Amino acid sequence: MEPASIPQILTIDDDPVITRLVRLSLERTKRYVVHVENRSVAAKGRALEIRPQLILLDLNMPGMDGSSLADEIRTDPILRATPILIITGWLTASEAVRHTQDTPRTEVLSKPFDARTLVERVDRILMA
Repeated sequence: MEPASIPQILTIDDDPVITRLVRLSLERTKRYVVHVENRSVAAKGRALEIRPQLILLDLNMPGMDGSSLADEIRTDPILRATPILIITGWLTASEAVRHTQDTPRTEVLSKPFDARTLVERVDRILMA
């Protein structure tokens, strides 16, 4: 069990290279513990198990796409208040605004991203 004072983050992406990059980038700060799930169909159960303070979510995944998974998270009484940072190469800036404007506590980070930008976004979301 991780100490409660260290924020827990769940990153969900079918690409292990991306989840490894996210984990290394965030854990290098020593401010976060990052859990990884590469199977979208198992992601909600993993989120319920971990109860993360933030979920990083890819949109383009086999089995269950990220939009459907985000909808499930938003309707779950335990997870609905958990902020989601969508990390995707699918959306332009204007599409991202449309995708998140009616969805509270949801933001978008476009791929490709650098580690510094990722850490800054996560810091901002979790310090809010």
